[in-house]
Amino acid sequence: MTRETTLPRGCAIEVLETIEEVDRLLPKRGTPLVPEQALRELDRRQLIRELNGLPTLYVVAVDGAGLAGLVPIYPTPGGFFESEQAAVLFGESDRFTWSSVSLIGSDGVTPNMMTARISLLPALLRVAWTVAGRYRPELISAPLLDEEQHAAVRSALPPGPARLACRDEAYFDLPYTSFSEYVAALPKQRRRQVRSQRRALLESGLTVRSVPPLEAVEAVLPLLAQVERKYGTTATEDEMRQYLTSTSIAMGAHCSMLVAFDGQAPVAFVTLWDAGPHWRTRAWGCDYGHPAVREQALYFNLTFFEPIERAIAAGVRRVYVGAEALEAKRRRGASVRRLRSLGWEGDIVAQR
Repeated sequence: MTRETTLPRGCAIEVLETIEEVDRLLPKRGTPLVPEQALRELDRRQLIRELNGLPTLYVVAVDGAGLAGLVPIYPTPGGFFESEQAAVLFGESDRFTWSSVSLIGSDGVTPNMMTARISLLPALLRVAWTVAGRYRPELISAPLLDEEQHAAVRSALPPGPARLACRDEAYFDLPYTSFSEYVAALPKQRRRQVRSQRRALLESGLTVRSVPPLEAVEAVLPLLAQVERKYGTTATEDEMRQYLTSTSIAMGAHCSMLVAFDGQAPVAFVTLWDAGPHWRTRAWGCDYGHPAVREQALYFNLTFFEPIERAIAAGVRRVYVGAEALEAKRRRGASVRRLRSLGWEGDIVAQR
């Protein structure tokens, strides 16, 4: 256990090694600091890392009520997923740019999950920096920070990070009672296009069904592989299978898969995460050789319109839809938030 002199009386900082230990700190009543769905995502990451023999650490603040702050840490040798994602984030063409990295709060793909009362976050981050440095990484990074997290990191961690990167993430706010209301709020020309794209799907003969993800992993894996190959990612088939399977297991009933079928053959899919107050689309895949992918605008229908319609029906007020095709998303009513990634290397990491 590590103690900070700046912590409030009765509060301590600990370093834990499993998400189960974190879960035990959550209060049995009231609103937890970390929602169940977020714990499931952390559990998914830990599961994948355990399968690859990698440690996961959690720097936590604990007070009389239980968990008061959380910062995950992902120490990773070169060639593994998180180190490759760090290279992607900072625009490096060589996925082996660093022989090892320690990522604070995020795996480099999903938004940063560090969370705490504002007064506790600086102390948590200072301990997280020390713990991340114990693995002697060539890079320490805090990836994909929102504005509040970014301000805390810049104030608590060493000045002058050597690496800076930005990524914009799109989301739809949904103060509507129906999909028709959402469409009506769009500009006239855009309303016509959305209605045309929805009509094309309805008249196509394709069916869109919500499928339990574990039952569909093998069927949709070739669709995910087509998209990954198109965009030049290095994930192997086993890694893609691992991602889909671990997501299905960890998220449980909070994850569904929307699949477009031509008869019994899947031609496109997207996973949809119920993250509590908001939903998030993940893992788009499709058969680029099938005419419906283009003619029935399956990308827009499966990644925007179907999730929006289902979220409105469920009373969900925000859906996050990723960092790709931002202009197309803006034209259909999405807003964008900026996520910032910071990285330290060289002497500052060696001295830690």
